[in-house]
Amino acid sequence: RADGAQRSLRATVEWSDALLSGEERHLLRRMAVFAGRFDLTAINAVCASEGQSAAKVAGLTGRLVEKSLLLKHDATGQYQLLETIRQYATERLVLAGELDATRDRHACYYLEIGLRESGATMTGPERPHLDVLHRIEDNSRVALERLLNIDPEAALGFAASLNIFWWTQGKLREGISWLERAREAAPDAPA
Repeated sequence: RADGAQRSLRATVEWSDALLSGEERHLLRRMAVFAGRFDLTAINAVCASEGQSAAKVAGLTGRLVEKSLLLKHDATGQYQLLETIRQYATERLVLAGELDATRDRHACYYLEIGLRESGATMTGPERPHLDVLHRIEDNSRVALERLLNIDPEAALGFAASLNIFWWTQGKLREGISWLERAREAAPDAPA
């Protein structure tokens, strides 16, 4: 019975995908690299095609919401893919040969935000910057995982920069784990 329901759900997702324009399909499959919630700025940085304007990406994103392939959380202005849609989009991203490049853009984007916001906790009021770090927490984990593979020294710097965040969130064990993994992946990094 579960197999039949899964096949039916899969058929529904494939049918919805077939109704998308090429640009909508392209954007949706790239969104598969996000974990949890993400915003329009992230979509522009990670998913937009070269030369695609922010207004165009916003319009395409809106159409994906209208077609119920992307959830929009109105209170926060953030978006989220249902797990079924994310899995399907990941398959499409792999078939398109875009998985690694999109994961790299995702990792670099969240590395930049994480370093900026972590650094700002040292120079001014902590709360606004910690709130940003909390909002990007799921995507930061995905970025750290990718960075361990493509740039272990960047992963180490990112993990080290999040120390205040992990301490204030009561997640020191997680922070230590990331630091240990990054240090192991980048044994020649500066102390």
